[in-house]
Parts: sequence; structure tokens; C-alpha cells
Amino acid sequence: MTDRNIKKFERHPYEVEKQELTNLVKYIIEERDLLQQVECKNLEEFELKLNETTSFKNANLSALAMGKENELARLHKIEKMLSTADLKDEDLDVNGNFTKIFLEALNEKYTIYFTKEEMIVKNKLDSIIKSYNALDAEDRKKLLVNRSNEMQVNPFIRD
Repeated sequence: MTDRNIKKFERHPYEVEKQELTNLVKYIIEERDLLQQVECKNLEEFELKLNETTSFKNANLSALAMGKENELARLHKIEKMLSTADLKDEDLDVNGNFTKIFLEALNEKYTIYFTKEEMIVKNKLDSIIKSYNALDAEDRKKLLVNRSNEMQVNPFIRD
């Protein structure tokens, strides 16, 4: 990543999304537990395993025949809930905490950077402000900004 200057970080939307995702973590953990119980890596593998075992073409019928309809229904419900969010199993570590990579990506989503043009203007303004602030208080009074937004020597102060 190139060295970019941060203009602002939108903390509120970041915190809102992070909280929404945190609320979904329990479903990913439940999904992990269910998949571990049925000895599968994901829902598709579970459905395929059910169909291969029963020789049926419909996973719901296969689950019903094998007494796994509750597990299948719950996995479908969890998948549906998680489909609305941008959160996947690999975004969590084994303890159910967000991974560093995931948090960095979420942070980046709400970070706004200065463009090159904005940085040029910002650097000019910083230089002007630094020069102005370097003047003592009496000399600062000798400058003003007129109605045209131009800085000029104050015509009302005579030396």
C-alpha cells in the first residue's frame, strides 16, 4: 500500500457495521458446530452427503429419511441470515474473533484519504498557516482578509 494521508475516518458507520457483524458471529459459531456434528465442511457438502447416502435427489427428503431435518433446516436458516451480511467463516479465527485482515479491510472501508490535488492545497495552506503563526501578535494585526478573500496589509494600521 502506498503512503496515503488520511483525510477522515467515518467512525460511526464503522462502529455500526462492526456491531451488526458482531451480532452475527454467534451464527457462524453455531454453523461451525452443526457442520462439525454432521462431519461436513459446508452446507453443500452436507446436502451432497445426504443425497449420496439415501440416493435421493432432494436434500430435504434425504434429511427427513435420515433424521437430520432439524440440522439441515437450521443450516439453511443460518445461511440465509449470513447472506445479507459480508461475513464469512474465514473472517473469524478459531475463537470466534474477527481476524486482523478482516478488521483492517473493514477499517479501510470507512477511511477517506486525501487526493493528490487536495494534498497539494493542504501543504500550501499548512505552509501559509505556519508562516502566519510565526509572526508575533503585533505583526499579525497588520494583516487582514478583505471581502474578496484576499490577504492584504491592514490599511487602518499605520506605522
